[in-house]
Amino acid sequence: MNRSLLGLMATGAAGFLAGWLAHGANAPAAQASPAAALEGPAVAPGLPAAALNPASQSAWAPQPGKPVTDSASSPAPHAVVAPVAPAAKPGLSLMPAPTLSAEHQALLVSGHDKQPFRNASPAELHQQFMAEARDATWADPLETQLRQALGALGVQSPAFDVQGLDCRQNLCELRLIGFAPNAGDQWNRAMVSLREQDWWGQAYSGMSTTSSGNNGRTVIATFFERRKR
Repeated sequence: MNRSLLGLMATGAAGFLAGWLAHGANAPAAQASPAAALEGPAVAPGLPAAALNPASQSAWAPQPGKPVTDSASSPAPHAVVAPVAPAAKPGLSLMPAPTLSAEHQALLVSGHDKQPFRNASPAELHQQFMAEARDATWADPLETQLRQALGALGVQSPAFDVQGLDCRQNLCELRLIGFAPNAGDQWNRAMVSLREQDWWGQAYSGMSTTSSGNNGRTVIATFFERRKR
């Protein structure tokens, strides 16, 4: 081959190679994919994305001087329950001691009458009566019923002076004075008639009477016992 032709071909090849290399060096750098620029770091399956966020990690990181606790296993705080005062029984109210005449004072407080009534003397029944609260749902209608019945039986002025009729929770106490010479007998007949009333058995289970006579005056005290519910 002609030496001049070979030299020409070698010169052309070298120029082409040099031009190609220069073009590769001056070419612009490849741009990152827009999608790749928006994507964050890969998240492992099953791991919350917040675990890779340093800001969120700082909230859960152990704090100096504070014990590390597990909220799932930590016991719930004890609820504080304010004490509740016991409720008063509905319908019951404390009552003052009844005013006794000097004669009933001597009969029920200062006397020594031991006449039994269900294993209790009249003086003991009087103490029990004074200690009771008042059950208005039972006492109010029974007091009205007794007053009406006593009036119908003639236990009223001028033969008798009803000085007190009070019902509490389990007992009623009736205090009266008879002026007739046979006031004691009249009262006994009145009590028999009371037991025959239709309402008597529903309200009471028994009664007890004590009396004393002096100077034509018969001092009487009778207790009515409430039927057990």
